[in-house]
Amino acid sequence: MGPKMPVDGEKLDMKLESISLILKDMLKVIKVVSLYPENNPLPQSLRRSFAEKLESIIQDYGEIRVRVNRDRLIYADEVIYKDKSKEESLAGLLFETGITEFTFKEGLEVEEIYRLLDSIRTYLNTPGKNADLAALIWESGISRFAFQTLEDVALSEYNENFDINVHLTNQELNQNSEAVFGTDGEESFQAIFTDDDPSDMRLEQASASSDGQPIKSGGGGQQPHSLFYAAVPGQPTDQESDEEIADEELLRVADAASAMGFSDLPAQPAGNLPNTALILNDEFKLSSEEEEKIQRIIAEDAEFDPYESTSELLKELLMQESELESFYESVTICEKVLTEFIQAARLAEAGRVLQYMKQLEDRLRNGKPLWAERLRDACVTAGSRDRLNVLKQALNDHPDVSTAELSGYLENFGWEALIGITDMMGEIENKSHRETLVSFLSRMGKDRIDIVARSIYDKRPDVVRNAITILSHIGDPKALKHLAKTAEHPDETVRLELVKALRVSPAEEALEILKNAVSDASAEVRREAVDSIVARRGQSAFDLITDVINDSGFDTLEEADQQTLLNAYSTLGGDQSVTFLGRLIMARNLFGNHKLRFLRRAAFEALSLNRSERCEVLLVKLSSSWRRDIKHRAQETINRRREIMYGDEQ
Repeated sequence: MGPKMPVDGEKLDMKLESISLILKDMLKVIKVVSLYPENNPLPQSLRRSFAEKLESIIQDYGEIRVRVNRDRLIYADEVIYKDKSKEESLAGLLFETGITEFTFKEGLEVEEIYRLLDSIRTYLNTPGKNADLAALIWESGISRFAFQTLEDVALSEYNENFDINVHLTNQELNQNSEAVFGTDGEESFQAIFTDDDPSDMRLEQASASSDGQPIKSGGGGQQPHSLFYAAVPGQPTDQESDEEIADEELLRVADAASAMGFSDLPAQPAGNLPNTALILNDEFKLSSEEEEKIQRIIAEDAEFDPYESTSELLKELLMQESELESFYESVTICEKVLTEFIQAARLAEAGRVLQYMKQLEDRLRNGKPLWAERLRDACVTAGSRDRLNVLKQALNDHPDVSTAELSGYLENFGWEALIGITDMMGEIENKSHRETLVSFLSRMGKDRIDIVARSIYDKRPDVVRNAITILSHIGDPKALKHLAKTAEHPDETVRLELVKALRVSPAEEALEILKNAVSDASAEVRREAVDSIVARRGQSAFDLITDVINDSGFDTLEEADQQTLLNAYSTLGGDQSVTFLGRLIMARNLFGNHKLRFLRRAAFEALSLNRSERCEVLLVKLSSSWRRDIKHRAQETINRRREIMYGDEQ
C-alpha cells in the first residue's frame, strides 16, 4: 500500500466513527427488510432513513472502501466493525458469500442503495441461501457500488486484470456466440449452414475423440446416425418413422424381460405404455399429516399481523442501542412508524409503543438522562397539533375505531395535548369519538382548567364551542366562571352551545347564566335556555323560574316561551304555584285585552300539568263559576288533567 495522506487525527476519528455507525445501521436494516414484508411501514422507514444517511456520509467523506474478514470489517487499516454473534454478523454475511471487499463510490444514490438492500434480502430469503449474492448484486445494476470476491483474487493469479464483475458481463454477452449445436465441435454448426452440396442434407456426427479423430462405428464401418437432420422439400429422408422406433423399443423391452426371467410377460402396444406422470404424482402425494401441517402454516400466515409484530420490533430496536446517536436515530424511526400506525388507524399498536417509550424513559431517567429526555420529547410530540391532525383524519376515515382503542391511545398524552385535542374535537365526525374526547379532556382538564379555558378566547367559533362543552362537563365554580364570559359572545351558535351544555351541568351557578340567557336577542337561544332550566328540576330551578316570571322582562318574551315557563312553574312548584296561576285566570279583562286572554289560557294549560290536590280543588271550584268562559275552560282542563294523570289506568 502507498503512504497515507496526512489527515487530522480528530477528523479521522469522526470519519471512522461515522462509517462504523452506518455499517451498524446497515446490519439493522438488513435484518428488518429480510424479516418483514416490503409494504410494512417499519422496513420502509428504516430503508429510507439508512439510505439518506449513507448518501450524506459519502457526500461528506467521499468513496468508502471496506475490506471484509471473517468476523470484522476494516477501513483504512482500522477495524470499524466486529461481529458480536451469529445474529449480529455483517462481516460473516458478506464473507460467507465470497465478498472480500466492497466500495461505496461517490455519487451513490438512494435508489441504488434500495436495490442493494433488495438484493441482500433476496439472498437471505432464498431457501438454504442457495442464491449467489455477488450475481444478485451485479444483476441489480448498481453502478456506484463495487465489490471484490474470492474468484477475483484467485483468477488474478492467472490474469491480474481479471475482475468478476467484468467476467459476469462478458459471460452474458458471449452466451449466444458460444452456443454449441450437436455435441462438441464447431464443425457441426458449420456443416449445417456452410455445406456446399445441397443434395446431401444429412449432417455428419459431430462427436470426436479426444485426439480430434472421428469415432469409428461398431459394425461394418457403417456411419452412426446423426443427431440432426435437415429436410429438403420434395425429397424423401431415410429417418425412421415413429412407428419403427416404437417397435424397436418394444423388442428391446422384451429382450430385457426375457433376460431377467420374465419372458411370459404379455407384450404391450406402444400406446399403452405406463404413464410416468401418474406414477410420479402418486409418489409425491402428501400424507395427511403433511397436509395438516401445511394447512396450519397457511392459517398462521393468514393471521400474521404486521403492525403488531412491528410494534414488538420497535421495542427491540430501542433496547439494543448502546450509543446515543444511534439511539436518537432509532427514536426518530419510531416516531415515523407511529405516524404510519395512526394513519392506518392502528391505535392499539401505536398506544403500546408510546406506553413502552414512557416506561423506558422512567428506567433511563437516572442513569441516562439525555436518553430519557429524547424519549420524553417523542411522547410529547405525539400530542402535537400536526400529529393530532393525522389522528383526526384517521378517525374520520375509519369510523369503526372503537372507543376503547381511542381512549387507550389518549391515555398516553399529558396536559400538553389538551389545547390540540380541544381544537380538533369540533372536526371529528363520529359522535362516539367526540364523546370519548370530551371524557378525556374533562378528566385531564380538571386540574388544568386555565389551559382549556384559553380556547374560549379563540376567534374560531368551533374552538370556543369545544371549550364550552369541556368546561361544562368539568362543572366546578372555576369552570362556570369562564363559561359566563361566553354568554355575550357575538356568535349565536356559541351562545346556543352554552345553554345546551348548561342543561347537564351539575353546578348551581349555571342557573344564573341560564337566567340571563332567557332574555337573549336570539329566539332560539331563549327557547333553549327555558328548556334547559325546566330540565334541571329541583327547588332552585323553581325559584329561578319564579324570578323570571316576576321579572319585567317576562312580558317581552314570546308567547311560546311564556307558556313553557308557566308550564315549568306549575310542574315544579306543585301547591306553591296554584295561587299565582289562579290569579292569572281570575284577572278581569273588561276590554278584551289579548295579553290577558293569553295568560288566562296559558294558566289553564299549566294547571293541567299540576298533580297537587290544591290544583284539583281550584279547578273544581272554577268549573262552577258563573263566568261561562272560565267555567268551560275549567271543565276541559279537569278532563285533560285526569287523562294525563290516569290515562293509562282508564
